[in-house]
Amino acid sequence: MPPLPWDTAQDNPTMRTGDKYLPESDAHPPKVLPAVAAHAIAAYTESGDLVVDPMAGIGTTLVEAMRLDRMAIGVEYEPRWAALAMQNVEHAVNRGAPGFATVVNGDAREIEALVGRDVRRRASLVLASLPWNLGDSCCDSSAFVQVLSSRRTLLKPDGFLVIVANAGRGLGQAGDVAAVAVDAVLDAGFALHERCHLLLAPPDDEPMGCAADTPLVVARAGGPDDHSMENTGCGCGPDLRYNASSRRSA
Repeated sequence: MPPLPWDTAQDNPTMRTGDKYLPESDAHPPKVLPAVAAHAIAAYTESGDLVVDPMAGIGTTLVEAMRLDRMAIGVEYEPRWAALAMQNVEHAVNRGAPGFATVVNGDAREIEALVGRDVRRRASLVLASLPWNLGDSCCDSSAFVQVLSSRRTLLKPDGFLVIVANAGRGLGQAGDVAAVAVDAVLDAGFALHERCHLLLAPPDDEPMGCAADTPLVVARAGGPDDHSMENTGCGCGPDLRYNASSRRSA
């Protein structure tokens, strides 16, 4: 079954953040658009659930989780963006967001030590983006696998991992990006649940350009051969072609 599209984030790129975020947020290139984060949170979690973003950036996932009455924890390595993410969280509170979120400045590979053991096995969703340079010869993909592996200890047994697989410098077509994301997910011990994709509008400065095809990979916290596929409401179908057994036999 081919990846199916998410019907979201079809508006003009300049309108994707609006006044939900502080103006300074535009200085940070978004890895996960607000509409995409909101779609994933609505599809894979319920009110009151915990959402984790190991690469929080300006706090997009955290703000969208708060607006949907979820709890959220973000980890951001760079102090500048961690501070701005916390300011966006406070901005969301001031605008009436019913949920709660916090940001921790640190290395995502040490997330359990950063957020505390009481979060262990409590998260319903981990939402992350593929590192922009994954696929470059200078980028060690094992570091990203380590980040994903550490997320498994935070997820509930039935929790979800969603990776937005943006293309990086060292990656070509959308299929190549998806393959890298799938390999990272399986190497980290997750079970592949389904594959989807986003067809995003072209940037303002390229009004006649092609829409960007961004793959998404959805995995479960179970082992790599555990495929409990059910309809989660996102409109996508399970993809059984990329399981651990078939990859080992390839």
